[in-house]
This record gives sequence, C-alpha cells and structure tokens, in this order.
Amino acid sequence: MPLPVKKSIASCISCHGAQGEKPPLGMANAIIAGQSEEELVKKLQGYKNGSYGGMKRSSMARFAVNMTDEQTATVSKYISEM
Repeated sequence: MPLPVKKSIASCISCHGAQGEKPPLGMANAIIAGQSEEELVKKLQGYKNGSYGGMKRSSMARFAVNMTDEQTATVSKYISEM
C-alpha cells in the first residue's frame, strides 16, 4: 500500500478495522467493507459538509472535514477494493 494511502486510512482502521469489517461503537450499519467507491465518496463528502449522518456525523465529521477531495477519492477507492 502506498504511503499516502496508508496515512489517509490510518484513522479509518482504528475504528473500522484493517479490512473495514468492524462496526465502530457497535453500529452495525457502519461496516465499510463492501461499499462502493461512489457510496463512500458520497458519505465522506456528506460528513464533511454536514448533509449526511445524524449522531454518526459527530464522530466522522472530525475526520472528513480535514480530508482533501483527493484523499476522499483515494480512501474511497482503497476501501471499496477491500
């Protein structure tokens, strides 16, 4: 895995697991493995701009808000291929 991708997904892994298989905080709907690249981009952008996620937004927004569009695309592509 290229270093920029590894750095970008480090925060994801801490909650979602190394293969995106883990539901953070017991939230079964937050398993990211198996989601499409388009779906992940849409969700990350939604967390960033506040249009997605109720209570979930509070934990995800702090990560997404600092992601560039390039990082969002790279992370989404990587996760979708897990």
